[in-house]
Amino acid sequence: TLNNVSNPVVFKGAIAARNIRIGNPGASVTFDAGVQANEFRCESQPGSLTFQAGSAYNFTNLLMRGLPTNLIVLRSSTNGQPWSLNVTGWQSVRYVDVKDSDASGGKKIYGINSTNSGGNLNWDFAPWLIWNGSSSASLTNPVNWTPAQAPDTGSLLLVDGDYGTNAPVVDATTTVRRLMMGASLPSTLMLRAPLTVNEDVSIMYRGTLTQEDNAAAEVYRLALTVNGTLNIEAGGTIDASGKGCDRDYGPGKGTGSCGGGYGGEGGYYSSGSRGVCYGSFTTPTNIGSGGAGGYGGPESGGGAVILNVAGATALNGSILANGQASQGYGGAGAGGSIFLTTSNLTGVGAIGASGGMGTDGSGNNAGGGGGRIAVILTCGTAFGNVTMQAYGGGTEGGGGEKGAAGTIYRKTASQNAGRGFLIVDGSNVTTAARTEVPPATNAVPVEFERATFVLTNRAAVAMPATGKIGNLLIYTNCTWTVTNWTLYVQSLEHSLEDVTQKGPGQTYRVDHYNQVLWIGAPPGTLFMVH
Repeated sequence: TLNNVSNPVVFKGAIAARNIRIGNPGASVTFDAGVQANEFRCESQPGSLTFQAGSAYNFTNLLMRGLPTNLIVLRSSTNGQPWSLNVTGWQSVRYVDVKDSDASGGKKIYGINSTNSGGNLNWDFAPWLIWNGSSSASLTNPVNWTPAQAPDTGSLLLVDGDYGTNAPVVDATTTVRRLMMGASLPSTLMLRAPLTVNEDVSIMYRGTLTQEDNAAAEVYRLALTVNGTLNIEAGGTIDASGKGCDRDYGPGKGTGSCGGGYGGEGGYYSSGSRGVCYGSFTTPTNIGSGGAGGYGGPESGGGAVILNVAGATALNGSILANGQASQGYGGAGAGGSIFLTTSNLTGVGAIGASGGMGTDGSGNNAGGGGGRIAVILTCGTAFGNVTMQAYGGGTEGGGGEKGAAGTIYRKTASQNAGRGFLIVDGSNVTTAARTEVPPATNAVPVEFERATFVLTNRAAVAMPATGKIGNLLIYTNCTWTVTNWTLYVQSLEHSLEDVTQKGPGQTYRVDHYNQVLWIGAPPGTLFMVH
């Protein structure tokens, strides 16, 4: 980090660093050899950066921001001789004056409000539409943009604060070329209708993409299609928390003073009935249901986030659809849905659709049930270091029940359709609420007949009807309750803790193990040769 530079600075020799940040460079900064870094930032008071001609500057992520009347000047050490700028991750470049930069070794660089002084390769200086919100919140109103133009399929959109109270709203199905938000100032974009972006979407560290709130019924979802890559920087978020059904509404609403349900049942408190489970495990698109009772809060469920990304998703921020906490004598809202389809997933961010917390401090509350998450990789075979949680909501004071865990479906490109892992993670809490398989309401027939169920961390599953699954693992302190129903498992019998250990094992984790029928692997293709 180099701040408040008032005298010229020269970096001697090649540099390899994790992050490089130059703040307030009022004087010149020179690099006399190549640089490699995960992130390079230069912000605030403009100065000049000089790069060694013929050297390579390789950055995963790049942020440069000058001022409208004083651009950061980027120059080669030898006029007319190129210096190489290779960026492979996200970028945000605004208010720069650049010359002799060869960016052909990485992604195209988009210079927003910037000057092309010549000799630049793989740079794009096309004008962007910049949100000002001067008239209303409507994304399609040209007056709200600088320059005054309604967005279309060729538009490059920047939402970066400076709009007062009129945050932009997508109120009709819209397609644009590229979207960046929150690079320097708090910025929110709300979806009431589907949005398609033909190139990349970057949600920077001060950006929030959200959806319109629902009330009594399921009307709005956050539906985003990205035909390029999706980057969510640390601090950036897609957040539909509390955007589901309000208190006392939804197909899994709690009654009396109980928590709302969706992927898991809501917790019980005092009177009424727990919110029930519903909807799809592998393609979740429903919003979470509200809790019941209470005073002073909406106890809404989480919304629904549906992301279709043709390229890779780099998630270092968060994607959330959590339920809202309850107030006194009430149940919290259930978690909502997150359904992400992408070629690859990398990063250290978080995906969360947990139930709301019962919060009044005296125990007069119940937690909401966990929601549903599904992540489908079309090319990749790993999920990076991204955490995924669909926990049941906890309680304060110990009076009411915690919500049951929701579900997480994960499928890689190497797994055939429907053959992913369906995880029920109880977050190591004990509750009488259960995760229903199949759900009692609005179940999707046969959707998990080839999936492997994994119960972990005190997860508790109950069957309200006969069902068929692909395979089953039940780890320590977890239970599967079949009661009077039959569970068909399309695998050869093995230990419930280890698929390589043939024959029964840990059978006590199922209440009536004799009603688990191991029917072997589903048939494949039969070739007959005469």
